[in-house]
Amino acid sequence: MSERDRIIEDLLAHPVWDELADTHSSGAIGEVRKLLAIAVTPAKHKGASPAPKAKKGSVKLPPATDRVTGAPRLLLQTDGGSAGNPGPSGGGGILVDPKGHLVESFSVYFGEGTNNEAEYRALIEGLERAIALAPEKLDIRIDSELLVKQIQGKYKVRKEHLRPLYERTMKLLARLDYTIAHVPRAQNADADALATQAIEENR
Repeated sequence: MSERDRIIEDLLAHPVWDELADTHSSGAIGEVRKLLAIAVTPAKHKGASPAPKAKKGSVKLPPATDRVTGAPRLLLQTDGGSAGNPGPSGGGGILVDPKGHLVESFSVYFGEGTNNEAEYRALIEGLERAIALAPEKLDIRIDSELLVKQIQGKYKVRKEHLRPLYERTMKLLARLDYTIAHVPRAQNADADALATQAIEENR
């Protein structure tokens, strides 16, 4: 791989895209990222068709198991988005037990908001549901590197409209023994689909 391609790959993985989400539309950001990705691997993307939009009621997840509190460990994955940024926003998430069984899922409409506001609101929704299940430990995986770095204290919360959401998040996290990490969007597909469903059903 050339140095040029390595720079493009580093740029694609950089959290600057989350920062840009507050000032530019998600569609425009997606187009720029797509062009950069094609510049690295043109053959891989040749002839590729755009991903289909999630349709109303299209999210299919396995049935949730019984809500048993006091689980030794749970996995929480959440995602949030906004159609227009700002625009109609929603979030979704799943809680999974150590055996990979779905414990709970949610798809919630938030109203007008930005992408990053929706990301925080989806995480808050998931944390509140996780606390009700009283796990001994909670592993949180989200595809917003900005949120992860802010929660870890590596980035400051510079946007005033995000600060109340950040503070609410930190208060909830203080009640949990948790880990948090960033995952690629492809590894957060269920939460992403549930967030999209919340928006599409209320537009």
